[in-house]
Amino acid sequence: METQKKYFKLDLNLSLKDETPELTEIKQIVELYSSKAIDEETRKQNIVFIRAIYYRLARTLTLESLNSIGRVLNKNHATVLHGLKIFPSVYKIKKYKNLYLKCYENLQNKSTLTEAEIESDIIINRYKQKVSELEEDVERMARNLNNDVIKKLLTLDSQELQVFDDTRLKPFLKMRYAQV
Repeated sequence: METQKKYFKLDLNLSLKDETPELTEIKQIVELYSSKAIDEETRKQNIVFIRAIYYRLARTLTLESLNSIGRVLNKNHATVLHGLKIFPSVYKIKKYKNLYLKCYENLQNKSTLTEAEIESDIIINRYKQKVSELEEDVERMARNLNNDVIKKLLTLDSQELQVFDDTRLKPFLKMRYAQV
């Protein structure tokens, strides 16, 4: 039988009650809600901002050192300090403010998710992100292909266009719509 993960409860003064969450639990919650792997080695702005949210949650909600907080993401204390320094700017951006509040609320409200459920949600969200990235790549490639075809068609004179229309385009469209 799998045990339920316990999270902590905070009062308005942000003082710790019950037990504090583990840093890996905070990381999992941030990754779950952001659908991003924050331990990847990248300097992309959105990942840096999401890491700043993790650093803030970890610093506020645990008694861990900067080194310990950074170690979870293979970062050093100076990187954590920088993330904490930029957090106020990150928090002003609605998207990241909402992410922070969702993560904070989840950690505050003693989640009923099991470790396996959290891990499977993280994996699912990572796959969704990859699918989204691949769809964007396909769209970009389609636009490039369309632009290339249009550019080539624009170089044809009217007689060549008529031949293309009669010998290639009309038979292709007839075949395509006959299959539907």
